[in-house]
Amino acid sequence: MTALATEVKDFYGVGEARRRLKCSEKRVRREFDRGVLSGDLNGRRGARRISYQSLIKRMTELQIPLGELAPADSSVAMVSNGIGGT
Repeated sequence: MTALATEVKDFYGVGEARRRLKCSEKRVRREFDRGVLSGDLNGRRGARRISYQSLIKRMTELQIPLGELAPADSSVAMVSNGIGGT
């Protein structure tokens, strides 16, 4: 896998969203059309683009590990500055 494959993007195509959600492209399109997934329609053909936030939210609802998509600051609360405390 290359570095570009794990890059966090603002939007994901239906194919990549399908892979991350472990479902069919048809289901991704249906969930987008029903408002379960959000994003925008791109270009003349109206290709659906799933937003990063929507994808993360849905993966969390389905209890799918976020892996490299996990927000970078998600572990900040666990870091100690070593001053005071127990």
